[in-house]
Amino acid sequence: LHVTHKMSATTVIVIGGGFAGLSTAVRLADSGVRVLLLEAKSSLGGRARSFIDPPSQEVVDNGQHLFLGGYQETLRFLDRLGTRRKLVFQKRLKVTFVESGGRLHRLNCPALPAPWHLLFGVFGLSSLSLRDKWDLRRIARALANGEAASPLLDNLTVEEWLTRWNQSQRIRQAFWYPLAVATLNEDPSRASALGFVCVLRVLWTQPWRQARLGMAVTGLSDLYTEASRRIIEQKGGAVFLNRAVAGLEIEDSSVKTVRLANADALSAQAVVSALPPSILSRILPASFLEGDPIFRNLKRLTTSAIVSINLWLDRPVTTQPFVGMVGTRVQWLFNKSAILSSALEAGDGLGLARAKDKADDARL
Repeated sequence: LHVTHKMSATTVIVIGGGFAGLSTAVRLADSGVRVLLLEAKSSLGGRARSFIDPPSQEVVDNGQHLFLGGYQETLRFLDRLGTRRKLVFQKRLKVTFVESGGRLHRLNCPALPAPWHLLFGVFGLSSLSLRDKWDLRRIARALANGEAASPLLDNLTVEEWLTRWNQSQRIRQAFWYPLAVATLNEDPSRASALGFVCVLRVLWTQPWRQARLGMAVTGLSDLYTEASRRIIEQKGGAVFLNRAVAGLEIEDSSVKTVRLANADALSAQAVVSALPPSILSRILPASFLEGDPIFRNLKRLTTSAIVSINLWLDRPVTTQPFVGMVGTRVQWLFNKSAILSSALEAGDGLGLARAKDKADDARL
């Protein structure tokens, strides 16, 4: 496996075969670039993949993923792959929250112009007091007039931002925190307010269809990995599994050589990294990390883990496809039998699928 600078067509090496790497590779391939994609593992998908659970022989995702109707780039990518039909969206944004003791609260947003769809939904939440709902208008007004879009928000946490807008502890626990964890995958005391506001602006200012939640009704790998591989290969590129990158040789701020763990060396006109910061920092030269103004802080970036627990139960525990958990260490429960079933009622949200004869499985 060798590539030299004497190639007649532009060749780009993409490192990492997860969602970011594959979407980048497909875009490059469609632009007439020959793509060589390197994936360290034996399968594509990275942190958004599925696999067969050996004891049950059922498809299991390595983490539940939710999609927003406002994920326009993601949806365009799936349209290009021809797999968007494997993603089912709610008819309208609906979320059921459950408190300790079993009390239910429902967010049910009508099909109204923004921001009324979300305002009416939040105002109908029984978990919020009249004062909470009244205080919500401050954030709604800020999102509508652009006051909340300042880049300076990156210096605030979500927690600090909510304090600035006088949001009570009750509305934080019942609404803001579950939303922040679901969209940012980080504790509100650490997550950037800028990222949270970007999400809120989509929910609050865009048409109501963009606020709907969607889920893959197949394993995550089936949603995009093989379709991406086919396009890359059809366009003259190649996908290589079990090809861990050991290091990058850099001269004059350009990657000259990609060294693999098996001692192979590759060159191309450009190299794209779709690796997590912790891995990228290990393959870049130490001198480059210390001297480059962009990459010198790479090691300071940390990750926030998603912990998923898969349970196979001997009886159904919910008629909901998913519920938000309020005031607990577990944020969401997903009924995978309902979600993965082909009998999902797309016209009425992610409804309960037909009952299975075998044990119902759920994910916390």
